[in-house]
Amino acid sequence: MAKGGIDKLKTGWRARVYAGINPITKKQDYLVGPTRATEEEAVEDAARLLKEAKSRRSPDRSATVSHLLDKWMEIADHELSTVVTNRGYIEQKLKPVIGEYTVRQFQDRVDILDELYKHLRVCSKLCQGKPLIDHRTSRPHDCQPRNKNGTPKANMRDCLPHVCKPMPSTTVIRINAILQAAYGYAISWGWADRNPAALVHKPKVTKKKAPPHTPQEVAALINAAFAYDEDFGIQLWMSAITGGRRGEIISLRWRDVDLGDGLICLDENYVVRDGKKEFKGTKTDEDRWMALDSFSVTMLSALRARRVAALVLVGLKLDNDAHVFSPEPDGSAPWNPDTYTHRYERLAAKVGVTKPLKNLRHFNATELLRGGVDVATVADRLGHADGGVTTLRFYASGTRTADQRAAEQLSRNLQLHGVGEDRGVEQQAPPPTPKADRRHKRRVLMTGKAASRPR
Repeated sequence: MAKGGIDKLKTGWRARVYAGINPITKKQDYLVGPTRATEEEAVEDAARLLKEAKSRRSPDRSATVSHLLDKWMEIADHELSTVVTNRGYIEQKLKPVIGEYTVRQFQDRVDILDELYKHLRVCSKLCQGKPLIDHRTSRPHDCQPRNKNGTPKANMRDCLPHVCKPMPSTTVIRINAILQAAYGYAISWGWADRNPAALVHKPKVTKKKAPPHTPQEVAALINAAFAYDEDFGIQLWMSAITGGRRGEIISLRWRDVDLGDGLICLDENYVVRDGKKEFKGTKTDEDRWMALDSFSVTMLSALRARRVAALVLVGLKLDNDAHVFSPEPDGSAPWNPDTYTHRYERLAAKVGVTKPLKNLRHFNATELLRGGVDVATVADRLGHADGGVTTLRFYASGTRTADQRAAEQLSRNLQLHGVGEDRGVEQQAPPPTPKADRRHKRRVLMTGKAASRPR
């Protein structure tokens, strides 16, 4: 029989309910609610958890959506970052609204999902137009932090009146995907017959290409980084020159760098979420070998020589598994990914760049395509497994010059085979340079007739 209680904590109150013995682990299961500011709120949580604990004894008929989502998160094979993200959406957006419905009740309530998603597109906090306060923390606190003498604390933001912020369509669709996947499990377990998330009316998604950094911006960033910290400058250079993802650059080890042949391998991704650290494969689970330019080889060689020399002084050697970019002299640990982002943001603010770190991948793709590198090669370097579809759709921006050159080339090829001769169309020469084009315009004005464009 499920039993519930309220725990008094230093930071508030919390409901805890016994939910029986786990049949697999043979351990006692407890359902624990969030920390609340008042005992009354914790009592309400206890009543809800008691109902959920009861549903677990006969899940085929009385299992709640909350229990289904918890069970799915427990069983499904998710990566660390996915677990943290999904759990946040489940606890903040799904459970408060539909968690108490039974799985079978809710399988026919597509209308509720449509209404939920409509509200999220207006306000991500589901305020429904009610006046709210956006608190700094969920723990008990003073909304206007003050010192002991009553003066406001410096560098501390007061709790402010809530301002509605619509949730992006892509996030709404991701939340729906969580529910749809969970209901897929419920159907296979016999808990439900239909999947309401598969029938919902999803919002439209208009994906826009992220604006890439300009070469001038990248140069300013890297030069500023070198002036601040040479190692950081090399790290930022490698992000721009390889187009590697943040976690791939951070997890780079000396064993992945072949300075003799000028090659580098991106084969790991370092993730830190909620204090948990994880090395995993790349996004496509494939190692990416790519060529390095001579300047990159020179900088990496100098960095390695500095590391070796510093370790020799204390009687140590640089391990081949050591990280190339590390706060530790021996490269034993990588930088925290968020630290890399924050260092970049401070640097970008200093030089007046507003684009985020991840847009360096867009810069890499744009500049390579503009320089005439084929799409397949660019896709391989960026780690896109679809042969270049993603590269062109989302990463290639500002390649109008190459596009115009392609159009002119095709037109000239057809004209060389006689297209337009019978219509008196003169064969077009290659597009002139801006200076030659100005001379052509002046010649037309002086002679009063259109002359052939200069070659």
